[in-house]
Amino acid sequence: SGYATKRNCSIGVLGDSYTEAGSLGASYTSRYATEAERQLGREMAISAKAGAKSRDGLKWLNDYYLDTYHPEWVVLEFGMNDLNFDTWKKNMEHMIGILESNGIKPILSTVPPSGVESKLVYNSMHRQMSEWVRKSGYPYLDWEYYMTKNHDRYTLDPSCYYRDLVHHSASVHTYITKQLVDIVK
Repeated sequence: SGYATKRNCSIGVLGDSYTEAGSLGASYTSRYATEAERQLGREMAISAKAGAKSRDGLKWLNDYYLDTYHPEWVVLEFGMNDLNFDTWKKNMEHMIGILESNGIKPILSTVPPSGVESKLVYNSMHRQMSEWVRKSGYPYLDWEYYMTKNHDRYTLDPSCYYRDLVHHSASVHTYITKQLVDIVK
């Protein structure tokens, strides 16, 4: 079956809790993907789960996503939960290849630092991931920029985080929404 039988949507989003936006409370209406959908007036297909890793995104693409949707763009928002840069990079490259081979344009995401003591060890890897994303040549949503002090890409800005110091505040969604809208319009 070709794409003609698939549910059309303009933008797809695959990600972890940053996309799921559970930190915003019971209402998902203020998450960036939902707000961008509203501003653009274009349907989005959002698949996100807290704790998801890049391998989950790859599985979703292979198992059901492209059999269900055919968006023009897909946001790949993974990294915070991945534990190995090389594995993350390989999975990201594989997802990008799948999207491009289906005529779909990828949008990547930088990974901000974490303020949780048990995750501090991963902050250098998050910076490495973000640098790879920035140098990739693909459009991207810049969480790292908006969640660090003076946008230095290094120093966590607590005012941009939910009280758990992992997830973003609602105000960050406003910036990410604007970025997404600007990329796809």
